[in-house]
Amino acid sequence: MNLLRSVYLRWKALRLPWRKEIFAGSDLDGNLYFERFVRGASRTRRRVIYRKDLSISEYSDKIIPVQWQAWMRHTRQQPPTVSELLQDIRRQERIAANVLKLAETNSRKPNTSLPGEKFQPENCDLELVSKNRCFAGEVRKYRHASVSTKCTMSFNIYLPDTALSNTTKVPVLFYLSGLTCNEDNMITKGGAIPFLSSECIALVVPDTSPRSSGIEGEDDDWELGTGAGFYVDATQEPWRNHYNMYSYVQTELQQLVFSSFSIDSTRVSIFGHSMGGHGALILSLRNPGYYKSASAFAPICHPSTSNWGQKQFKAYLGPNTEDWAKYDATELVKTYDGPELPILLDQGDSDQFYTNKQLQPSHFVIATKSSKNAIQLQDRMQPGYDHSYYFIQTFMEDHIKFHARYLKN
Repeated sequence: MNLLRSVYLRWKALRLPWRKEIFAGSDLDGNLYFERFVRGASRTRRRVIYRKDLSISEYSDKIIPVQWQAWMRHTRQQPPTVSELLQDIRRQERIAANVLKLAETNSRKPNTSLPGEKFQPENCDLELVSKNRCFAGEVRKYRHASVSTKCTMSFNIYLPDTALSNTTKVPVLFYLSGLTCNEDNMITKGGAIPFLSSECIALVVPDTSPRSSGIEGEDDDWELGTGAGFYVDATQEPWRNHYNMYSYVQTELQQLVFSSFSIDSTRVSIFGHSMGGHGALILSLRNPGYYKSASAFAPICHPSTSNWGQKQFKAYLGPNTEDWAKYDATELVKTYDGPELPILLDQGDSDQFYTNKQLQPSHFVIATKSSKNAIQLQDRMQPGYDHSYYFIQTFMEDHIKFHARYLKN
């Protein structure tokens, strides 16, 4: 930026009463950010002017750094500093290198830890947000810049004292939450931690979607966009650059967890609720031998044939139903050709979404029993229970003990 333009922008930045737009700052790529006052000085609209050499195909919010996105959405009041932007670039470069390394190896490391041997974390890209003592362990919340979703992601993790001591690795359960939820719902309302503590199992709870990605309309519909990632890798605009929750959960998040904590990457199981139950089923079925077991509370079992699924699949994946089948548990179980996979399903018969045929567990049960594969399915109908976390709390102990049998075998 030349001297004359710099002086001009500084003059614009003066908050004088006759100026309706003020210069806020620029990022390291030369893009300029402004605040425009609308309908009185108490309201502002924030916008970006892209650098002149940017081609029209790149004219997208995807080039906006995460910190500027937060500022533009008014979730942070002050523009980011140069040091923040530099730090974020270095963080994303490190994460990209780690994800690339994981993709190249495409195999999990054996557990070589011996009793008394200290496990040394290899990854320092996680930012600790909070930690709380809970049932002979700690609940911690972290956030990090994600390569898969191109935004800041958060997750909660429960670490029993054995894992905190870094002397031995513990097995882990991944829990995927349902529509409108975030990383906090299950950890605060699910009632899992006392049972995890007694079994000495770690728990990881990610968010359900990208947030503050800048996609127009992502917050307008509770069934699509924010809180509704559906654990797929989107192929359609405007979702495909950010809504890649399948890759985030299966690859990026797990690499971060295994490299940062004393967790055994060979003893992993997964479970979830509703949309998250759908996610747990498809991740376990698409990765034979990876998960020791899977379970679900009131899962969306056949999304290709229900309103919960058709709407999201069409938006994220396009109109081709063959693409939908790759993320449909009922279709995947028909062709499952892997090692033995124990699955536990619980469904309440007073669940309004069950009675409205949004979940369709019977389709999954019939497909599993007719396929004659290595799936060991336990399906249970629970009289009087609905779709809420009261239902989940009631049978949480059963699910933890179910997974413990296979994680500790």
